[in-house]
Amino acid sequence: MLLIFGFKSYASVLAMLRVPCPQGHELAAQRLTRVRRRFTLFWVPLVPAGTRYQLDCTWCGLQRRLDEREADELQRRG
Repeated sequence: MLLIFGFKSYASVLAMLRVPCPQGHELAAQRLTRVRRRFTLFWVPLVPAGTRYQLDCTWCGLQRRLDEREADELQRRG
């Protein structure tokens, strides 16, 4: 019997924000993204395996991880 399993990530953009870049300190558009990872069996997503949030700067390309509290605060403010 052949068993095919693995993990797949699903990304969704939560907000586009205009905040200072932590690297260049310039106001720039930044994309707030939630990435959910799921365990898959035969390509069917079954069990959540984790969630992470990240902020991507469109000016310099810096990607920075956030915790859930920071992401919720930015989303409410944006």
